[in-house]
Amino acid sequence: MGTLTVITAPTLEPVSLSEAKDVLRVTNVDDDSRINKLIKTAREWAEHYCDIYIMTQTLERSYDDWPAIAFNLNVSPIASISSIKYDDTSSPVTEQTLIVDTDYYADTTTDGGRVGTITGWPSHAIKFNPIRIRVISGYTTQALVPERIKDGIKAYIVYLYDNDTDMQTMAENILWSERRI
Repeated sequence: MGTLTVITAPTLEPVSLSEAKDVLRVTNVDDDSRINKLIKTAREWAEHYCDIYIMTQTLERSYDDWPAIAFNLNVSPIASISSIKYDDTSSPVTEQTLIVDTDYYADTTTDGGRVGTITGWPSHAIKFNPIRIRVISGYTTQALVPERIKDGIKAYIVYLYDNDTDMQTMAENILWSERRI
């Protein structure tokens, strides 16, 4: 399946501080810093629970070898495939970049995304992770995040803030239909 690394983390959260404070019924600013941290924790939990990437982030999947025909990237939702790079067999090893629609085709509409060869994969260096595929995943704005995902995150924020285990169960129930696992 390959190793997945976050190259650029999200700079925006799906739930605003104001939305989180409303659901928590908090009106003062004393806990704003704590609530902001809980929002991030809840988003990360929801991403893990659902096996999705909610807000825009750059990810890189590394592989030891080419597949026979196509890679299933297993990243959702995919906005775009930025690049496919590999270390060639020359000495010294040089990083090469494949060209979309010349060397490979990209499918960002299939759940998880995939890329496949057009004319055959090139030879690569024999080492760990010589093949690297970068993708942009997630929703670009809070408004594009489905309300069900936001509601699940809000429920999890309440669980974290109040230590209310019923809210954890509610968050799981709300997000159940969004799971890719």
